[in-house]
Amino acid sequence: MGFLDRFGKKSTVGHQSPISNDGSRYRLPIIEMAADQLIDELEKLGYFSYADPADQHQLKGELGKGLAERHYFPYIETGRPRYQGIDPRQYILNNEDLFEKGGILRALKEMAPLFAKMNISMEISDHVEEYDQIGLNCQITLNGKPYIIFHQWKGYGWGESAQRFADIVNDQLAIQNSSERLYLIQGAEDGRAVFLTTELHILVRPLIDDLRECPLPTQEWCKVWGVAWVNVTD
Repeated sequence: MGFLDRFGKKSTVGHQSPISNDGSRYRLPIIEMAADQLIDELEKLGYFSYADPADQHQLKGELGKGLAERHYFPYIETGRPRYQGIDPRQYILNNEDLFEKGGILRALKEMAPLFAKMNISMEISDHVEEYDQIGLNCQITLNGKPYIIFHQWKGYGWGESAQRFADIVNDQLAIQNSSERLYLIQGAEDGRAVFLTTELHILVRPLIDDLRECPLPTQEWCKVWGVAWVNVTD
């Protein structure tokens, strides 16, 4: 259910989908790398620096198999009841949930432990979500900087929510001189996101054979998923 549905506004759009159902157009040439070599490179570049030491053996094993052998970016869970993710860099970012009322706040709250480890502030001093007869208005102020997410928006905004959320987070990371950036993976109800440095992104992207499974910067992600990219940071 989208935010507009909560106010009785029926969307004329289903959900975001790739611009083509022809999977071949998303196939990418890949480089081959042994799993143990990949893990060594990831370690050197600090990929595991935020992970719980107790989870690192599983995390390294499944990440190596996923990227180096199966050529996709795996989402890794505990394997125990509650099945929580153990990779602090990666998050489920269901685009529909993000568009629901309070979705942006919930995503920021989930990422808060990682921001603390990164020494990144995401102080929210104002947040507005309101719908009137014209459309949806949604804005947030982080560390004193206001961002307009939607202004008189009509219809669903699943993909738009993901793009604008990622760009706002990345704007704050840049302002605070962090080398990390949030990249989007997949979309719609299967959306995910991962924090990577430029060096980490350069390392992992050529290992993935499907563009939709790649961690993508927002402008490229929008082209793949048929979303109109909008600058919300200037």
